[in-house]
Amino acid sequence: MLKKEFRYSFKNGVPKNIINSFLFTLRYQRNNLLKNTFAVVTSKKIDKRATVRNRLKRKFLGEIEKKKDEIKKPYNYVFFLKKNALNCENEFETEIQKAILQIN
Repeated sequence: MLKKEFRYSFKNGVPKNIINSFLFTLRYQRNNLLKNTFAVVTSKKIDKRATVRNRLKRKFLGEIEKKKDEIKKPYNYVFFLKKNALNCENEFETEIQKAILQIN
């Protein structure tokens, strides 16, 4: 389970700004920290097996690590992966890049 400081409830805590992609939905909001925080959510709708969901998260977070230096403003980012992400793992980089450009 996530640390309490990183948990969101849909009633009051989830970031309000939204960017939709065919691979993910990105919710973000400005934070008071001097660094960015990232979270990736994969539901059981994507795949029932936890190993598949965890592998998908690791690949996605790996692509975020590559782009981390391009993001200047301190934000909280929550990526909700969609079922399309399972088949389009090689397109993560371009979709993340598009989302970053929309924010900056």
